[in-house]
Amino acid sequence: MKGYQNIKNERILFSPLNWGWGHVSRSIAMLQVLIANKNQITIACAAEQRKIYEEYLANVDFIS
Repeated sequence: MKGYQNIKNERILFSPLNWGWGHVSRSIAMLQVLIANKNQITIACAAEQRKIYEEYLANVDFIS
């Protein structure tokens, strides 16, 4: 099984649960690693979650 640190050059759709801010905050470091590994990230999330992700992540697409 691949750890997320070894995933490179892939298209990834990520959607955190909307049960509070814990899912969003814990996923930021993982998404930063995936971005650094040249993955194309699309995040499907609520508007409130998007605001937080936009503070920490660049070059990410969003789906509402």
